[in-house]
Amino acid sequence: MSVRLLHTINKKQKNQLPILYSRCFSIGNNSEKGEHLKPPGGLKTYIVKKYVSYIERCQVKAKEDYPKFYKIYRLFKDAIISRMKVTDRLHVIGISSGIVDFFNDTKLYSVIATRIWAGQDLTSYVFPRQLLCHHFWTEAQKEKFGIHYLRERLRYYPHIVEMMERQSVYIQDVTQRRLLQEIMFKLEHGRHPTVEELLEVKPLFINEPFGLSSMSKIHRWYLARSLSFSTLYQSRFKNDAILLHNIDLALIREGLNMLSMEQLKSSCFYRGFNAEGQTEAELKTFLKQWLQLSQELDEKSLSLLLHAPVLLSYNKPSNRKYLIHDIDIRGNVLR
Repeated sequence: MSVRLLHTINKKQKNQLPILYSRCFSIGNNSEKGEHLKPPGGLKTYIVKKYVSYIERCQVKAKEDYPKFYKIYRLFKDAIISRMKVTDRLHVIGISSGIVDFFNDTKLYSVIATRIWAGQDLTSYVFPRQLLCHHFWTEAQKEKFGIHYLRERLRYYPHIVEMMERQSVYIQDVTQRRLLQEIMFKLEHGRHPTVEELLEVKPLFINEPFGLSSMSKIHRWYLARSLSFSTLYQSRFKNDAILLHNIDLALIREGLNMLSMEQLKSSCFYRGFNAEGQTEAELKTFLKQWLQLSQELDEKSLSLLLHAPVLLSYNKPSNRKYLIHDIDIRGNVLR
């Protein structure tokens, strides 16, 4: 019964035009005047209204008679629409089709697993974190799993700082070496550098020693693990960085006020800041600082953006409590 009901109510929704509705419009063939949409006639309008009314009644009946089933159905429906909007937005903001295809390919396994799981048992979420992509998580699951993944990423932060400290002594430019060592000193003493201070050392993240093509393999591996980026191929690593930067640029154009509280938390988790227990103002403060840095960077200096989670959030109290117990900033275990 539930499968048949799902098939019925999944045909069309109130906020989507039915196939029948699209047939109610015809296009004129006058080449001189161009193409014009003709409004539907009275009979066609009546049929469409009746069809939409029938679908709405099916949804109401499903919500009343099968509340648990309807809740899961709504979750899957909203998740699929959300994925479609993300892909469309990536195209709109100017990301190349290759990057969009790469983004979709990396998430394809999640969609396949979702469909297999839905076909077997739609009412069971035994392994949502492993089998479902984040679009299919509930709001509580998004925060819970966001913390889980961030804790795995945080373990690599001390190693990144250690790699930067080791390389700082070999910087030939005296001014750049001094500026970077001042930044490292702040991190060691529980503070963070300002965006202006980070931009002063941007040349170090374009060429040696921290440019994308200049940093050591082990440094790149630590960086990829701290961001949940691909560790297999340098090209994919760079694609991940470009995608992150373009999403930042889209946020700058649209504004943080357009984001819901859930989206603000998700954006902060994605950028290495633990949003657990944070107010909306605190989340926006971090994102504004991040975006202030990101808008001053380009493809050549993306390495600085990839180091930003460590440089801007390592000493945040919400992050520090999930670091490995009794470990200092250099990764040494304290007794």
